[in-house]
Order: sequence, then structure tokens, then C-alpha cells
Amino acid sequence: MVQGTFCFFFLLALFLCSLSLCLSPPSSSPVRFLLFTNMAATYDGPRSKVAETVRKAYAFAWRGDPKSAQDLLQNPGKDLWLSVGKAQILFSIAMGTGRDEDLATARTELDRAEKISVEVMEANKPDQGLVSVFKSFTFGESKGEDMTPEQRKKLWNYFSSLIAQAELTLNKLSLCIKERQWMTIGIKARSSWKFYEEAEEVWQKIKAGGETVLDEADRLEEIDVLSRLEFGIGLYHFFVSLVPPGLLLIVEAIGFEANRENGIKYLKSSVQREGIHYVTSSLLMVGYHNFFMQEDEPANKYIDHLLSKGYETAPAVRLMVGTVYRRQGRISDAINSYQMGMKGVRDQEQVTLILDCELGNTYFLDGNWEQAAALFDRFVTNTTNRQYKCFSMWKLGFCWWMMKVPNRDQKVKEINEKVIKIADDRFAYEKYSGRIAKRFLDRGKYTEFDELWLHAWSYNQASRFEDSTAILQKAVDVVKAQDESRLPLAMVECVGLCLYLKMSNFNGMDQLSDASESLQKLLKIQNEIVDELWVVPHAYVEMGELYLKRALKGVEVANMYKKARICFDRASSFSNFDFERPLSFRIARGRDLLRGAPA
Repeated sequence: MVQGTFCFFFLLALFLCSLSLCLSPPSSSPVRFLLFTNMAATYDGPRSKVAETVRKAYAFAWRGDPKSAQDLLQNPGKDLWLSVGKAQILFSIAMGTGRDEDLATARTELDRAEKISVEVMEANKPDQGLVSVFKSFTFGESKGEDMTPEQRKKLWNYFSSLIAQAELTLNKLSLCIKERQWMTIGIKARSSWKFYEEAEEVWQKIKAGGETVLDEADRLEEIDVLSRLEFGIGLYHFFVSLVPPGLLLIVEAIGFEANRENGIKYLKSSVQREGIHYVTSSLLMVGYHNFFMQEDEPANKYIDHLLSKGYETAPAVRLMVGTVYRRQGRISDAINSYQMGMKGVRDQEQVTLILDCELGNTYFLDGNWEQAAALFDRFVTNTTNRQYKCFSMWKLGFCWWMMKVPNRDQKVKEINEKVIKIADDRFAYEKYSGRIAKRFLDRGKYTEFDELWLHAWSYNQASRFEDSTAILQKAVDVVKAQDESRLPLAMVECVGLCLYLKMSNFNGMDQLSDASESLQKLLKIQNEIVDELWVVPHAYVEMGELYLKRALKGVEVANMYKKARICFDRASSFSNFDFERPLSFRIARGRDLLRGAPA
């Protein structure tokens, strides 16, 4: 599904921008409760007290109250993790408000925390430099277990400073994403990864002398710093593994080597550790199972686990959960999730607006134009979030059209003119929005076919396949009437759109023969389709996914795998079509499942 795939990968980008919201389970968690009932006897050292303060601050931020988090970390002094915590909280506030003054404050505090982390690094460098530390792996000059406790603690401090710099660089990277500073994004991403890579090497050296370093009373810091390491490396491995094949060589050439299995392993470990990155690691695992692997049961288990720990109104949690439920066709649950997330937001208008937008998308997919329009209108009027704006604007115009608002033609014309003005063809959803807006302006209206097909497509995205099929049949009847005034495009383009959506609905209903028949009809006219070429590679992927489902159920396994492989290969041969990048993720998933399957 296009909508679900887009949301997941936008959320991945959001996670990169929101490391400041990563925290351990809240105090209502049974695990956390057991942990801290023993705090006085076990984790009462000065380092653990710092770690607990940072956890509490991040807990406020997760619950939509970064102001209370800021107050808790108001005076960090020269402490590394208090300084990192304050910088990341201010960063989360800036990302939530979008105000220039908040962004400037966040940059200043990120720079200050980075300076402290560099000072810690310089003060704790191994005597002969880092290279000599790693020679022991090969040349046997010394072994990790031969280091004194003080040497291991010094190396731990060095290790911690690397992790801090990795996270702070990611925070700065997200500011560059917001400002679309593409060259700087690449530099920051590589720099952050190199810090993580070096930190992992140092940790291997440290743990050669034992799995623990600090005194028992300060063990809480170990849990959290290792959680940061596992999350960061897992995120990079997983995220980079999703880069389309055409860009992967470029990414790897500048220092990244993707390994999705390693990424999942690290993220699972971060979840199990229940440290500072417990929640975000859990959310990424939800996204992996739900959007990438399309596995409902494991995704829902992670969700249930999170919600049982006191995150009922955590905005970021509810944002992900609502989007997951929507992909699963649980529309009422999705609506409730977004509304619950709104209850947790305090004084962060931009966060509320993102939830508004996703709630609007959900109403849109359910055909509730009035509710969707009110939310889209509020969002596009007030948002500073470029990623959502263009796509939401054309949807707002379509809602107005379907509602038959007063002065409908002029209102929809004006908003589509704005869409064309801001649409950036480098981004799939902006390019698509601009094309639909231009089509409206050329025709001066949404045609009867537009109304029916887009309505049917919305139901398809909401997994309401039978309802989608019923409305789609009306669109097919319009095409059969051969009245060009009722069509927005050449007839063959409209036929292609109908055949694709028909096939997609059959896929959703697990009707293999009907889906295959629709695909074959579409392939007969594919060379005549120009404007809506995207439907052909998408149809191949839908068919490949259906073959995979059959194979995984044990039906004609070898034959189904063979046909699925052909579909994914043919889909990947297309280029320069709408939604190309999101589709490449689905192709990657399909090929993952085919790995090791009979040829």
C-alpha cells in the first residue's frame, strides 16, 4: 500500500530527528518499578543518579511535556549526559515548535554539549592513541582483561564521549533535513556513523575484560550508554539497507555498509535491554514488522507491550500506532490512537498538527470528507512541516470538491495553484500532488472518473477492499461510456488505473486468479500508458506479494516463488515513475523473503 509505506519511511526520518525523545520505560512500568525499588541498594551512585535524572527528563518529553523536561535539566554544568540531555530536549522543543529562535537555541546547546563531549574524549584518550588500543587484537601487545580497573573506566569515558558525539551529530543532521541542506546531510550522516563505528570497536576492547565496567552502584549508566550504542548502530544498518539499489553503491562508497539482519539484531537487543532507547527501538521494530514485513502479529505484540507500560497518550507512540492500525484496516482504532496522542501534547503546536494531519488522512481514507477537510485546513494553514504540506493541500482541495462547498470551483482552483507553486518534483508525493493539481487546472474540475477512482483508491488504502471494488465498478462504467467529458485523461490511462486498483483489491482479498487476470489485461496496454505509468510496476509488486503469500502458506511453493521473483525483477526494471522510492522498499522486502527460496 502506497500510503502505509510512505508513512513508515517518513516516520523513520522522524526517528532520526527525534533521538531526544528516546527513553527507558516510565515509572509505571513493572520492569522500571522493580529496577528502582532496588535503586537505593543497587543503583545509588553518582553516575546512576545522573542517568535517572536524564531518564525522567526524557520521560516528560515522550509524554508530550518537553517544558518540564527542560526544567529538570536546566543546570547541567559540565556533566556529559546532563549536557547531552538538555541539548536534546531543547532540540525536541525546536522541532516541535519550528520557531527560528527555538532552533537557534537548540543549535547553541547542541554545540555546547558537543564541546563537552570532545573535552571528555580528549581527557580520556588511551595513552598511545586509539590505534595502539586495537593493535592488541592482532599483535597481542596487551589484552582487554590485562587492563586495570582504572584503565577500563578511562576507556569507558572515551567510549561514552563517542556515543554522545554520534547522537549530537544525528540531531544536527535532522536540523539539516528540516532545512534541506543536502550536502551537509551526507557529511553529518557519515560523521555520526564513524563515531558509532569507532565506539563499537572500543566497546569490544572494553568488554574483553568483562561485561561490566562501572561499580555496581553506577550500573544504570552502563545500561543506558549501551542502549544508545545498540540503537544507533541498529538504526544505521537498518535504514541504509532500505536505500534503493541505485543509490546503495554511493552510500556504501562514503563509508556505510548495510546489513539489515545486523540492524534488527541490534534493535532487538536495545529493546530487551530496556535502557534509554527502549521506546524508539520498540517503535522501529513495530515499523519493521508492520510496514516492511507486513506482519501484523509481531507488530501488535510490540504495540501492546508499549501501551501496557504507560504510553497511552505519548504523542510519538500514538502517531506510530495509529498509522499501523490504519494499514491493518482498523480505522476506528487508528482514529482513537491519534486522538489519544493529542491528549498528551502540551504546548507543541507542530506536534498536534502532525497528529491532526494523520487523523485527517485517516478520515480521508474512510471517505469522511468533512472531518478530513477541517483537519487538513488547520494543518496546511499553520504547519512548518514541508514534508506533509503539499500532499495535504491537494487532499484538502479534493475534500472541498466532494463536499460541494460554496464557491467550490474557485476554492479548489486556488489551492491547486498553491500546490503547483510549492511542489518539488524530487519528492514523490509532492510530484504526484503537483500532477493531480495541474490536471484539475487543465480541466477546470475533478471529473466524474476522478471522484470515483480517488474514492475507491481511498477505500483500498484503508483495506476496505470490497467497498473499494463496488465504487471502482462505477468508475469502470464511466470509462465504458466513452464520454471524454467524464474522464480526466486518455481512455487507456483510465483503463490502466482501473485495472491496477482492481488487481490491488483482489490482492487484498487474496483472490489469486482474479488478480492475475487483471494484471494480464494491464500488461497488454502498458506500452500505451504514459501519465499513469506507475500503475504497471506497482501491479507487478502487488502480484509478487500475492504469490509470496501463497508460497508462505505452502501452496505450489516452488512455482509461486518463481512467479514472485519474476514480478519483482520486472518491477525493478522500471524507472522515473510516481512513488518509485517507496516501491523500491517493497521490492527489497519481497527479495528478502525470496532469499534462500527455490530458484
